[in-house]
Amino acid sequence: MKKHSSVLSKNYGALIPLKIALVYAVVAGLWVLLSDEALNLLIKDPATITRLSIIKGWLFTVVTAILLYLLVYRYMSALQRKDDKLFEIVQGVSAATGEAFFQSLVRKLSELLNADYVLVGNLTGEGMTKVKTIAVFGKGSPRENIEYDLAGTPCADVVSGEGKMCFHPSGAAAQFPQDHLLVGMGVESYMGTPLRDVDGHVMGIMAILNCRPFESRDEAEAMFRIFAVRAAAELERKHRVDDLKAAEARYRLLFESNPHPMWVYDLESLAFLAVNDAAVIHYGYSREEFFAMTIKDIRPVEDIPRLLDSISRVSPGFGQSGYWLHRKKDGMVIDVEITSHTLSFDGKAAKLVLANDVTERLRAETALLTQFSQISTIFDSLNAIVYVADMEDYRLLYMNKYAASIFGSDWQDKFCYEVLQEGRTKPCDFCTNDRLVQDGEPLPPCIWELQNARSGRWYQCTDKAIRWVNGQLVRMEIAVDITEHKDMERLKDEMVSAVSHEMRTPLTAILGFTEFMLEHKLPRQEQETYLGTMQREAMRLNDLIGNFLDLQRLSARNHSFAFMPLEIGAVLKEAVDLFQSTSQKHRLITDCPADLPKVRGDSRQLYHAITNLISNAIKYSPNGGTVTIAARLKGGMVVVSVSDEGIGIPAEELERIFEKFYRVDNTDRRTIGGTGLGLSLVREIVHTHQGKVWVESEPGKGSSFFIALPVAEKEL
Repeated sequence: MKKHSSVLSKNYGALIPLKIALVYAVVAGLWVLLSDEALNLLIKDPATITRLSIIKGWLFTVVTAILLYLLVYRYMSALQRKDDKLFEIVQGVSAATGEAFFQSLVRKLSELLNADYVLVGNLTGEGMTKVKTIAVFGKGSPRENIEYDLAGTPCADVVSGEGKMCFHPSGAAAQFPQDHLLVGMGVESYMGTPLRDVDGHVMGIMAILNCRPFESRDEAEAMFRIFAVRAAAELERKHRVDDLKAAEARYRLLFESNPHPMWVYDLESLAFLAVNDAAVIHYGYSREEFFAMTIKDIRPVEDIPRLLDSISRVSPGFGQSGYWLHRKKDGMVIDVEITSHTLSFDGKAAKLVLANDVTERLRAETALLTQFSQISTIFDSLNAIVYVADMEDYRLLYMNKYAASIFGSDWQDKFCYEVLQEGRTKPCDFCTNDRLVQDGEPLPPCIWELQNARSGRWYQCTDKAIRWVNGQLVRMEIAVDITEHKDMERLKDEMVSAVSHEMRTPLTAILGFTEFMLEHKLPRQEQETYLGTMQREAMRLNDLIGNFLDLQRLSARNHSFAFMPLEIGAVLKEAVDLFQSTSQKHRLITDCPADLPKVRGDSRQLYHAITNLISNAIKYSPNGGTVTIAARLKGGMVVVSVSDEGIGIPAEELERIFEKFYRVDNTDRRTIGGTGLGLSLVREIVHTHQGKVWVESEPGKGSSFFIALPVAEKEL
């Protein structure tokens, strides 16, 4: 009670002493003036006046003492009555909570402040634009709760203010004509205060409405401030209780409606405290049976030590997950994936458990992993690139050993375009993902060809959307290296082009001279000249066809060789004699020691190879010079060399000049006829003799071709 008195004293303490002092000053002043004047008029004897003045002083003291007593008693009685009413309100609302608290509060405030209406309301609606009352008291009785919009009402000023009271001592209804409630109730004065939570957010309002002007704002405001804090605290508590009840209802609904078994058990006694319907159905126990058991009763005996150890290490609020074995009522042991969380349940340390039966899933995963291992073994044995990539984030999920040997074993958790393509930082433009799936279902495979930017090799790719182990659609690609096939196609095209060109030249000459001779009568000597040219072109065409057929037979290993010990010098002499009179600009020199051992070979084929080399030396020395044909014994093999002083070969072309139909691409060489078959034929003949062939050259300084042949066995 002293606390409430001090609050009121703070508001009224300065006013009461002032009133008493004013009354005392007026009474004392009038007494002094009037009594002195009366004595002077009525009595002339100074001694008598002195004696009467003393009596007057005592009388004044007694009268003023009585007057002060009456004034102080009056104001203290009024203050005591207010404190009594305040104490009555405190007693009435302190024992109540929730709706009862607010009903008691509005009733007591209405009685204490002699207010026509008192209300407490919650802010509701989207954006907190409405008020829904919790308690309303008016005209001496409780009223039904109402809900109204804030807009156009004095309550809107309360909510939007900076925590200050909103006070309209008179004319409230006239100031807010849009507030039909105020107008209908005939409200003349209004006082409202916001109710805020601990964070300062407005939760609701408390208001006094009178049908007459306010007589004492200070008194009403003091009462309001006292109980606004208590009302705000109770309103916040009510909100939290309502939230807790709603949360409890939601959690209970989730608990009961969850399709997976759930239960709560006591961490100390291990007894079941709550179970949902799914647990009852799945495990076969009734609720009564569950509540008569402990968690150990559904665990196999061998799994209980691990259970107890797990419980002993649980911290408050600590969540756990893992795989356990559970036993159902029928004795069947199942694999269960557990998710749990420790909590307080009815004041006990407990654990909430969600159990997911994964017995079938684990069996399926085991079977799938076994199948995947088998398939992976098959893929690892393929001489082809096989990989699987996520179709959404492009991360590699699988790569076989052949692909890893090409692109590196560090491919895990990397992007497919990063690993498979050189320098790529984003998905490839030619990615087939959008052609593999439609409406969430795989489409037929996409088959296409690609030259890999990283390796430069050609691949035939077969892309297919498949279901991965987790059920998601992924892209599997099988890429077969078709570089050799592409090279064969290119060689075939070059062969057709080269052979067509080389065959067309002699045929054009033969047909041209034949047509000319048929249309003109020519002298015998001129006919012989033309016929000689036609014969040479026909022989050239015959040699071309012969070289091509020989090369094909050698490549197919369909040619029969007559191997025997040969003196290489004789073969060289026969080949050189063929070209001695071919060109006046070239000088052929033979350098072959007579004591060279014999080689194992076919004389006709070796003669063919050496004549091809000599022919090339002359052909690619257009300005003439010396052609040296030599033989030496080196490292147990007879090495034959044909060297010229011609145009030479660029270093970057040396590795390819023995390929079929390959010709060095420069102006000097392209002006010289040829099919590109001669050196290929030489290589096939030498390889058939188990020998080696190579070239050394420098542009502008000539070339040297070497053939190394094994020595005949009886010469060793």
